[in-house]
Amino acid sequence: MSNVQSPNFEIEKNYWDKGFVVIGVDDPAQNLPRAGDLQPRAREGRLCGAGVGRPDFEIEKIFWRKGYVVVGVDEVGRGAVAGPVVAAAAAIKCTMYNVQCIKKIEKLGIDDSKKLSRNKREELTPLIKKYFYWGIGEASALEINKFGIVKATGLAMKRSLRDLRIKKTIILIDGRHVKGIGHQEAIVKGDQKSISIAAASIIAKVYRDGLMRDLSGKYPGYGFERHVGYGTKKHVEMIKKLGVSKMHRTMFVRSLLKTSSRRGFN
Repeated sequence: MSNVQSPNFEIEKNYWDKGFVVIGVDDPAQNLPRAGDLQPRAREGRLCGAGVGRPDFEIEKIFWRKGYVVVGVDEVGRGAVAGPVVAAAAAIKCTMYNVQCIKKIEKLGIDDSKKLSRNKREELTPLIKKYFYWGIGEASALEINKFGIVKATGLAMKRSLRDLRIKKTIILIDGRHVKGIGHQEAIVKGDQKSISIAAASIIAKVYRDGLMRDLSGKYPGYGFERHVGYGTKKHVEMIKKLGVSKMHRTMFVRSLLKTSSRRGFN
């Protein structure tokens, strides 16, 4: 019987720990990328690549080792047709050297808010606030109508960071780079990779959903307590019946009504 073991990742791990992408090649005649090309790709892979699972602190650790406080920022309500866009910022209270604290946070089940039920988000929110410093910012429907959703989202994010009041930070943002925010890293699907961003997404979602439920009393009939401002079929029906309220985003509503007409939502 042969003593040869099945292949494993032990060799690769030596280089992954140093931030390299490891490429296995069976034919040495193939053209390999130069060694100098690998490290930037490794960094891009960590911040923007595929292979998304439950979020962890791997991205944060890159910046913690450089002495930064890492703040995760995410927004909620960007695609809604009514209500504000809300952003939250979150930074863990313990240091990277407090291994017990880090492990406790990792076991909480913090994930992209869109993947969690309402009950789970509301269960996690007080725990997140226990372990994280956090801040909230919002931009109103009026500001969205005036400046557009991109600028309004940036305003909400800046306000959440101002509310957080932490200096010497590296800001991890879900999605795209935001103009006017300091030292930042934009991470594709960041709320599925970084616990700090995922924590911010949960805080923002729970806050905004509660706000929309409260607004349903002031603007009855639209069903804000159910769809929280998103463009559902029922919401379209009520806009046609009641008209546009001060909470509605005029350009979004016009687009929604055109789309609903083409789809036959009468």
